[in-house]
Amino acid sequence: MLWIAIYILAISFACFIIYKSKPRHIPGVPHMETTEWFFGDLRPIIKNYVRTRKFHDYYELIAANFPGGFYQFHWLAWNTAVVICDPMIIEDIMKKDSIFRRSDDLLKAFGPITPWGSLALPTNAVWKNHRRFFGPIMNQNNLKLLTPNIVQTTENLFNLWESKREALGDAVQRISEEGCFEVMQDLSFLTGDIISDIAFGFGYHQLEANIAVVERKGKMGRNRFPIETNALGRASRMYFEAIPVESTFPSVSHFFYRLRSAKFRQAERLMEDSLNKKIIEGRRKVRLGETKESCLLEMVLEKEWDIERENGKSANLRIEEIRDEMSTLLLAGDDTTSSTMGWALRFLTRNPDVQRRLHAEIKHVLPDVREHTLTYEDIHSTSLPYFDAVIQEILRVSQTVMTTLRTSTVETVVNGCVMPKGTTFLLMMGMAGCATKSSTLPRLEAEKGTVPRRFRWEDKVDVDEFRPERWLKADGSFDINAGPSIPFGTGLRACYGSRLAQLELRSFIMTLSRRYFLDILPASLADPNGEKFAEAVTRRPTEMWIRPRPWAELVDPTTEES
Repeated sequence: MLWIAIYILAISFACFIIYKSKPRHIPGVPHMETTEWFFGDLRPIIKNYVRTRKFHDYYELIAANFPGGFYQFHWLAWNTAVVICDPMIIEDIMKKDSIFRRSDDLLKAFGPITPWGSLALPTNAVWKNHRRFFGPIMNQNNLKLLTPNIVQTTENLFNLWESKREALGDAVQRISEEGCFEVMQDLSFLTGDIISDIAFGFGYHQLEANIAVVERKGKMGRNRFPIETNALGRASRMYFEAIPVESTFPSVSHFFYRLRSAKFRQAERLMEDSLNKKIIEGRRKVRLGETKESCLLEMVLEKEWDIERENGKSANLRIEEIRDEMSTLLLAGDDTTSSTMGWALRFLTRNPDVQRRLHAEIKHVLPDVREHTLTYEDIHSTSLPYFDAVIQEILRVSQTVMTTLRTSTVETVVNGCVMPKGTTFLLMMGMAGCATKSSTLPRLEAEKGTVPRRFRWEDKVDVDEFRPERWLKADGSFDINAGPSIPFGTGLRACYGSRLAQLELRSFIMTLSRRYFLDILPASLADPNGEKFAEAVTRRPTEMWIRPRPWAELVDPTTEES
């Protein structure tokens, strides 16, 4: 009898596998004709990844075969995602969080690292309680208080670059590479120093340490310099790199990674111990009235204390919840912003005319900016339309965060197709910024008549090019609604640190433009096709070389003074 039972179970299991292995298409949604039994569309994307180490370019390639880039993709036969490239539908889905919740695949990726952080939580009571504390701290008044720290740290970056320029001297081994050096590590130091300082009040001070190292040791080999890192900075970077975003089973992957990596376990202990101490000490100071709200943590703890005094009971915010939210801020505030800054350097280096126009505008509106410390009002001046356009174009073209995932909580209709409950949607946020009238969904035009122009670029516009002028009106004023761009998402789950990220980026670009012109790179260091980048949580340049030159070296003294 036992053998009969085993036989029946085996047959049942085989039937189940056969049933699940047949591709199950969502009616009405276009799909690839090459979808395979069991493997779905997995094998072609794996081949592409092995060849390029990238996923998203394959989704873009396939999107070109379907009207509006609307199609279904089978990671396995039974694991289907609907790919959305049209910015109008992407925005609509993001704004309907009750119908399209954040996908479990994303939550599970961040869960092993920061289980109580916003990126690992569904939109439940815990997440809403966290947003009540952490969302308001990014208001304008608080950012004004933090601006001097951001500006000073940004100045430290350019002081480091000036030290490197001096250390390189007049000649190097290859004359064509004179004055060039690689800066992605420097940009990580910048964002790490900024976010650690304004989040906790204890900056990593990696830029200052590296200035001292460069001045003491000089260059190390051709166009290279020694690097000095901070233990907490290294731990934060290890945290970010350990996110199992590409794993099918993230919890299992992280368990074995943690098991075999003693360095990660050490970094984990250092991060947790350091942040726990800051939170405990911060709570003590708040209750004694000794805080000055000079960092984001103190602002959160002040709000927690205000609520407790008002209600006469605990604010229901545990120390691990605060720690994981602040860790999330550290992780997101470092990698995403430094990646965008890296792309900005590439775009500006390749577009000298943009640099000249930007420099002229800043100099005209803020002529004495080198004589005083930049203020929040300087950085957000309404008299700098071209500067605003450059920032907006950097965010659009860099595509630092390329995708996000949502899952339908009920049966719903998207683009006229009935989507079953539990359907996964792959939202191509990066591609949305390149949407034109002919590349988007024609059905929307028929249904709505005229689609707002902020969702469509004109077909004649070269959307792949870096051209800030696209964001200007005929009278030269800045137009935020000139076309599509969704760098920070939208809706309830939009990036609540977007204001801080833009403040950092604006401070960086304004200071850079006032001090340096980025000269054209030699062919040996240039990346003409933009191929030197890696994809994980973000789309990040793997290396970024620059050759900064003071404007005084370029300007003819008989015509204009820098």
